[in-house]
Amino acid sequence: MSNTSKIEIVSSQKRMLVVLDCFQDHQAILNIATNLAVKQKAEISALFVEDVNLVHLAGLPFAREVDRISIMERQMDQGRITSAMEKQARKIEKMLAQLQQQSKLQISLNVVRGHFTAEAMSAVAVDLLLLNKRGKRFAGVPQRTGKAYSLPLWVLYDGSLTAQRALMIAGELLQGQVLLNVVLKVQSQQEAAALKQKVLEFFSDMEVELHFYAEAEENFPFVLQNIKQRGCRVMVLGRQNPENTSKTALLFAEKANCPVLVVS
Repeated sequence: MSNTSKIEIVSSQKRMLVVLDCFQDHQAILNIATNLAVKQKAEISALFVEDVNLVHLAGLPFAREVDRISIMERQMDQGRITSAMEKQARKIEKMLAQLQQQSKLQISLNVVRGHFTAEAMSAVAVDLLLLNKRGKRFAGVPQRTGKAYSLPLWVLYDGSLTAQRALMIAGELLQGQVLLNVVLKVQSQQEAAALKQKVLEFFSDMEVELHFYAEAEENFPFVLQNIKQRGCRVMVLGRQNPENTSKTALLFAEKANCPVLVVS
């Protein structure tokens, strides 16, 4: 299979990058990406990252793995691991083809071998970056049956220009919901009050119920606890410097099990 596959229909102004690896629920995160891209009139660039650490580990003579069916331990095989990753990439390519046909969006797929975090956060020429926790089904996918329900949308706001754009995107993504949870990143009560007022003014013409959470801690303990309790459809945040953005995005993806949308 070629390392780069492209499916093209129409051109669009914005570009969204959705980062995938072999441990995720690909269909779920791609559905979220497609819904966001349709609303934002954005093209989708999917990036499938083959875990270079896993490939290197499989090449070590002492590396072992447990078979999911037999529960028997066996030696890891580099060839088998590589073949499985290629199979995953082909599966993603088929998913993208189906989504492209349904949505009429412009979609492309790139396959690289590297480190998930580094590849995800190195993208600079994108308007929207979507990533998710690796390895487990995430809280952004409703599991209930019967009566329809939707999980709350969250946005991180610190008053910066990129945070203002994140606020705008969050407002556009409400999809008929009236509840938006706003996390104010502040250092004082006075700053929290000022940022809260800005958010209230921004949504003054919209019918939306705003819930505010103010935290100065970089690891957001209170907010993470509330996200785990209430669930999260998407956490929207603005891109700041690469180090801080990477740290914050991965914090919410990993600790809160929450899809993260980074707005440039």
